[in-house]
Amino acid sequence: TLTVSELAFDVLRRFISVHEISNSALQQICNESYPDDIPVSNMIPKSKNEKEEKSLFFLAELYHGPTFCFKDLGLRPVIAMLSHF
Repeated sequence: TLTVSELAFDVLRRFISVHEISNSALQQICNESYPDDIPVSNMIPKSKNEKEEKSLFFLAELYHGPTFCFKDLGLRPVIAMLSHF
């Protein structure tokens, strides 16, 4: 299974050229942004729709970060990239 930092690297690499940020620098940014080796499946707490027993509907709880805001998860690498330049 992928860790969150590995997944972040794979996704960001598709949008950021190696000529802009090297592989090693991008990997360092991702490791600093998501320092724990948390599997992707455990990163975001999810709550299941309790009304229906067989429901496939899950709600991602994105407010468990340091500031209790959904942006805690997504803006970490952006801030690290800004400091890179």
